[in-house]
Amino acid sequence: MSRRHILPLLFCVMAAVSAVAQTANPDPITALQSEIRQLRLELIQQRMEFQQWKIAQLEAVLKAAKEEREAMEAEERAIHQSLTEVTTSEGDESARFRTELTETSLRKLQIRQTASQQRESDLQQKLAQEQTILQELSERARRLSAGR
Repeated sequence: MSRRHILPLLFCVMAAVSAVAQTANPDPITALQSEIRQLRLELIQQRMEFQQWKIAQLEAVLKAAKEEREAMEAEERAIHQSLTEVTTSEGDESARFRTELTETSLRKLQIRQTASQQRESDLQQKLAQEQTILQELSERARRLSAGR
């Protein structure tokens, strides 16, 4: 090869190396912005994972509260059944037992049921809030991934 051919070839190789170097090392600000975007996305994903954990915990507590409510409803049915059975029998003993059931057991149970219903309602509200937060985080992650 002659010098005439080597110089243009060398120039092309240098231009190619320069182009590769520019694409490998983009503008430092753009690189930092990209890295910051990636770090933000990772933080959002970690928050999403934590939200999912919180939701799972709330769902477990809510399930236990519902089971407790169902147990109290069964207990109330049993008390009403006992009242029905006692009402059919006569005597002072049955009247005293009926009064005790209605005044103590049934009233205490109703107080517990009211507290349990309030707790269940509060848990459902908290669960809805946490699910809303998770949806917002998902939307933020989607927008960040899209580059907005």
